[in-house]
Amino acid sequence: MQISEEKSSAHAHLLRLINLTICSFGIQFGSALQMANMSSIYKFLGAQASSLTYLWLAGPVTGLLVQPIIGQMSDRSRSRFGKRRPYMLFMAITAFISLILMPNCSALWMAAALLWVLDTSNNGVTLPFRALIAEHSSGANRTLGYSLQTFFSGAGATIAALLPWIMMHVAHVNPNVTPFQPIPAPIKWAFYIGGAAFLLATMWTVFSTAEEIPDYSKIQAPEESLFVQMWNGFKNLLISIYNMPECIKEFYSVQLFTWIGLFCMWLYFALGVAQNVYGLPDNAQINGHPYYALLLEEGTAWAGICFAAYQAISFIYALFLPRITRTIGLKATHAISLFFGGVGLVYAGLIHQTWPLLIAMIGVGMTWGSIMTLPYAILSLQLPEDRMGMYLGLFNITICVPQVICAFILAPLVHNVFHDHAMSLIIFGGVSLSISGILMWFKR
Repeated sequence: MQISEEKSSAHAHLLRLINLTICSFGIQFGSALQMANMSSIYKFLGAQASSLTYLWLAGPVTGLLVQPIIGQMSDRSRSRFGKRRPYMLFMAITAFISLILMPNCSALWMAAALLWVLDTSNNGVTLPFRALIAEHSSGANRTLGYSLQTFFSGAGATIAALLPWIMMHVAHVNPNVTPFQPIPAPIKWAFYIGGAAFLLATMWTVFSTAEEIPDYSKIQAPEESLFVQMWNGFKNLLISIYNMPECIKEFYSVQLFTWIGLFCMWLYFALGVAQNVYGLPDNAQINGHPYYALLLEEGTAWAGICFAAYQAISFIYALFLPRITRTIGLKATHAISLFFGGVGLVYAGLIHQTWPLLIAMIGVGMTWGSIMTLPYAILSLQLPEDRMGMYLGLFNITICVPQVICAFILAPLVHNVFHDHAMSLIIFGGVSLSISGILMWFKR
């Protein structure tokens, strides 16, 4: 009887953690759709390759600004529905609307504006969701919770990246475009499914997870207004950045070259596949040319398969990371993983066939699996425990700022140096990623 009750309790606990973490499926579903398709959507609407870097600024800028603001607002929330869940639900609804509207944009400015809304919503769900996991788990339970989060994140990202190809080659959705429908139907349906997945997964977590509501009558309300609290928080943030621990400062150069490499991949890989594999001219104007649009859609769909491959490889690679790090150490493992990701991107830039691109994704998957795990493991060994959360949050700056820097550096180079050839930018990103691996190898 006792064993039966323990099994029942364990099953109930596992179900609670699944309910809690399934939101990550929707979050990563939306993010992966954006990573694999936004550059192509911009091109379908008439964007030049050199302007893509500016059009992608929404992601890193909102990552820097939205998460701290939402964090303070949700911490201060006194809703009877909980601190985190109302923000998650509201932001998921705005993300759903953005994902539905995005592939129906008829002008470039509309897609650019919607991306800011989408990234704001994505970050607005992500921060309360992470806080919710931390507040509803501890010790071994937290480890299991984050493992489930990794599983759902990988599953969502992999399916999302595959969807345009599935729509074209399995569901046989017509990919042709018209002057009144500049974005192909396979991408539209992928975004419709992604919007539904984002909203339903978030709703599942919101309505199946009960937050403990404190008795606010016994808690003294803060005397400062929200604006004053946010201003004080911003000042404390600047002080913390100035006094950043040396272990994080040592990561600056590594993170700079790492995220420049990934930024190049996300922006230009689909366009590069269309050019190198399917024959799209480097300076082709997509809007108003159905044949060029079809070539770009074929490239985007195959790039989605490549992105799904590196997501799947990163998940498998992460399973072996504990054993590898015990053998050669955290630093060496991360360095090698970054280096081979760079090699993979350089190799991809030289390929003119579809299937060999999947070989290149082995290195990229190693890099992604390592990036999601090892920097935080390294820092957790050196940061003070009482300020661990704050400094790991500030580490996000080393992810966002390099992408902003890259956007402004690359914009004039895309046409004048790389002559709008996207795979040259992928090779540039690969070299940057390999440099980050070399820097990591020699890091103290």
